[in-house]
Amino acid sequence: MSGVPAPPIPPRLDRWPAAVRSAELLRGAAVRCGPGVRLISWPETPAVRAAAISRAFEHDRVAARLTAAWIWGAAREPGTPLRFIASRGRLLGDMMRVGIAVHEYRLEGSEIAEVGGLRVTTPVRTVYDLLRAQHLGRRELVACRCLLGRNGVRAGLSAFIAARSRPHDERVRLRLEDLRPGGLSARRPVSS
Repeated sequence: MSGVPAPPIPPRLDRWPAAVRSAELLRGAAVRCGPGVRLISWPETPAVRAAAISRAFEHDRVAARLTAAWIWGAAREPGTPLRFIASRGRLLGDMMRVGIAVHEYRLEGSEIAEVGGLRVTTPVRTVYDLLRAQHLGRRELVACRCLLGRNGVRAGLSAFIAARSRPHDERVRLRLEDLRPGGLSARRPVSS
């Protein structure tokens, strides 16, 4: 045990009555954070962003794609709809809500990070998911560049792809190559 205390978990304003949240927004004690709300006294960190949309994490969901990139601080907005992954077999019983899309994928434990008590795909898995998607728009491209600029993410993604074969690996490899400095995407967005 290192003796370093765990960081505090941000308050979940989604549990507050709507009237209280609204009053705190009007008073200036709370501010918008994506589609959610956070206290002004809490700086916008991954844990605070996750807490701001914590109600969407029902049923053991894992934040993914642009939503995860936003939580990691690599995107301005979490995207519409918010994107989550449900464990295999959990999707059928998962209640769908407006503004939330839930996908069913198999995730290994190493592909999930806990952020403020909520589950988010790791930066490596987040980049992989964004690059393998059919559409790669400017927001997703910027998020990938931001995440790939983090220490170890590019190497981690290469190792992730090499570890086993997945259906969209070739698309991811090509797009990753385009994202290298001076690559094709430095000149225009990739959408193949």
